[in-house]
Amino acid sequence: MTRTANTPSPAKARIITGPTSGIGYRNSLDVAKHGTVILVGRDGGKLDEVKKEIAGKNVQAVSVVCDLSVITSARRAAAEIVDLDLPIFGLLNNAGIMAMTPLKGG
Repeated sequence: MTRTANTPSPAKARIITGPTSGIGYRNSLDVAKHGTVILVGRDGGKLDEVKKEIAGKNVQAVSVVCDLSVITSARRAAAEIVDLDLPIFGLLNNAGIMAMTPLKGG
């Protein structure tokens, strides 16, 4: 297949955090037009829904369950992404937190 400017590149993966709702969801669908996406979020069920939607457009999507507020979860997810052995082209960080209690030390 000859690539054009609008042809997705499966060889270049983009990591998207927070892809299951809001702006992150819309961004994940848009970024998937350009090739492989690695969807990183807390809810495996919601990640799978987005993954299926993207896969229905003939684009590879991989889901990685991760709570970025927990360092061990972030480290495990990073190792899982490295094990995919995909060249990482970019990161779109949509994940956010809302502190329910005052943060200490600052």
